[in-house]
Amino acid sequence: GVFSNEAGLGASGISAASADTKDYIRQGYISMTGVFFDTIVMCLLTGITLAVSGAFVDASNQTDCNLVVLTAFRSTFGSLGEAFVSICIGLFAFATIIAWAYQGEQAFLYLARPDHGIWYRFIYSFLCLLGAVCPLDIVWTLSDLCNGLMVVPNLVCVYLLSGELCREIR
Repeated sequence: GVFSNEAGLGASGISAASADTKDYIRQGYISMTGVFFDTIVMCLLTGITLAVSGAFVDASNQTDCNLVVLTAFRSTFGSLGEAFVSICIGLFAFATIIAWAYQGEQAFLYLARPDHGIWYRFIYSFLCLLGAVCPLDIVWTLSDLCNGLMVVPNLVCVYLLSGELCREIR
């Protein structure tokens, strides 16, 4: 759920809060539609494609999940399916880098002075460059660790604010 749609992570709330709207409850419902389309529609279609193609059976010794999905879409939809998955992976990676840069900068600016935002951008750019040349398992481990560190305070706050949220929705 964290990599699929950031459910429970708390980071997507930063982007939703920047929306130009007076009705924050409606904005919350709009944000929830992204979770629905991503999890129910996209993940379901990917799972069905994996099941129909049988690629998951051959994936027992495969360490790269992207290759398993590419194989499944290639065997089900031909070269068009392979191109579709490749484009989606590229767009997902690009959108993730942009979104994490924005969300991280907003969190940093909340904790630091507004004129220090340029330092965050330099550090983030350097870390992106470093991540591009590091072994993939190190990048995923660091990403998992950072996401885990974000989940803990978010879940505590969600629990503490749940009563107030229920009152607002009613």
